[in-house]
Amino acid sequence: MSNLLRFSLVAAVSSVALLTAACSGPNPNSPRSIKDRLQPDKEVQKVMSEIGGPKIEGMDAAIQANAEQALATGKYKTAAQFYAQLIEKNPEKLEYKLALADALRKGGHYDEAESAYKKILAEEKLSEAEQLDVREGLGLAYMEDGEFDKAGDELASVMEKDAKRWRTLNAIGILFTTKQMYSEARQYFDEALVLDSQNIAVRNNLALMEALDSNHDEAIRLLSEAKSINGKRGSSVAQLDSNLALVYAIKGDLKMAEATIDPHLTEAQKLNNMGFYARLKGDDQLAKSYLSMALTKSEKYYDKAWKNLDTLNKLRDSAPAR
Repeated sequence: MSNLLRFSLVAAVSSVALLTAACSGPNPNSPRSIKDRLQPDKEVQKVMSEIGGPKIEGMDAAIQANAEQALATGKYKTAAQFYAQLIEKNPEKLEYKLALADALRKGGHYDEAESAYKKILAEEKLSEAEQLDVREGLGLAYMEDGEFDKAGDELASVMEKDAKRWRTLNAIGILFTTKQMYSEARQYFDEALVLDSQNIAVRNNLALMEALDSNHDEAIRLLSEAKSINGKRGSSVAQLDSNLALVYAIKGDLKMAEATIDPHLTEAQKLNNMGFYARLKGDDQLAKSYLSMALTKSEKYYDKAWKNLDTLNKLRDSAPAR
């Protein structure tokens, strides 16, 4: 990474408080372990009964294959349950513990994910590369949980050791975006794309940042590029189209917003969305709330967004009959 980018992060931290929070350790008073909170569902129970007992040859490989399949289809809690089974049988395997933490994070179980990452840091003898993987995961979990100061602290510790990790660069770009420091955010997203020019997630996040900075045409261009890279059958098509429709609506082009989202909705859903997009068109704060949610996945933006919607609904309901 260039000296300019390094300086941007260091120079900005005092004013935006990205790096002020210290990392807290695991909660020793937690009433239940992660394993206790991941009691196998019926799908996992069925697979485990079909595989057989703990001494069956190839059992670990079969469980891992099912875990990976669950991840590929977005069944993150199920994947976490499979990894919990693997950890029970192989308590020495770090790869399973990290995979469990990652699955919990991807599934939105942030408290459990944070506990899992912290437990690894506290109990395992890690190489520097392994420690960076765990700290990066913890930083991402904090960010998606809306704990932006803690996220900045963890991600900065990763950057000090390795400035060539696209996930960390992407996440720091998001953190700068939440502080409305768009120039700094743009530098980090661009650097992440230098490392992985075909990365759809980074391009999507850069696009949402541009939309927040009112560069709607650039946001549309970036999302269209992401769709082209992704292909028509990729798993991200609906999400990219949803974000693209959001930007079209904020720009005021409701016709393109409707055309973009149409393939993914029923007629009733489309009518509901178009009413919502019409509101976005005239409500800058509501639009920014939803762009921020799409960018960070953090529920911290829901309150503002729903308060705005509630106000609009009250105004509509109290309007005199025509």
